[in-house]
Amino acid sequence: MSTLRWAPLALLLVPAASLRVPKPLVRTGNDAIWLLNCLKLRSAGCRLGTDLDLKQSGSKGQGLFAARSIEEGSLIGRYNGELLSEDEYDAKLLQMVSGQGMYVMDMGNGYILDGEDPSKSTFLRYINHSVRRANCRAEEVVDTDYSGPFAAVAVVAERDIAMGEELMFDCARRF
Repeated sequence: MSTLRWAPLALLLVPAASLRVPKPLVRTGNDAIWLLNCLKLRSAGCRLGTDLDLKQSGSKGQGLFAARSIEEGSLIGRYNGELLSEDEYDAKLLQMVSGQGMYVMDMGNGYILDGEDPSKSTFLRYINHSVRRANCRAEEVVDTDYSGPFAAVAVVAERDIAMGEELMFDCARRF
């Protein structure tokens, strides 16, 4: 993972050639910076009900499906949640009720991004895990010093995604 950087304000005024995510995607824990970068990309990501549908995904419960074709490199959106140490997450796991969903991403460095609580996460928590069928990836980590209670990653399309295809990513991939 590359180091996070601030974008010079002048770059925010340049029209984006496409909706592709630049490398590196400029992010901080600040929502205003996220918004400025979405303006730069001319995309706030995919919207539920317009670009993505929430449907049953076999034995996995619910999943997100493309309601339209999504181009490789397109910003899907912001996956966020509560940042927990592995020990905190292990303790929470022991208290989980059978059948309760698991909405987690391994951030590396001993931290887990937990999207279980809908008030602290987005609908991207419904992207299911798959190593072999992954068509999305997490691009950048927010709050890489882990000083805050919340974190987020930008999820982008790793390849072209056909209409009707389920969105999947490797939730265990470390940054």
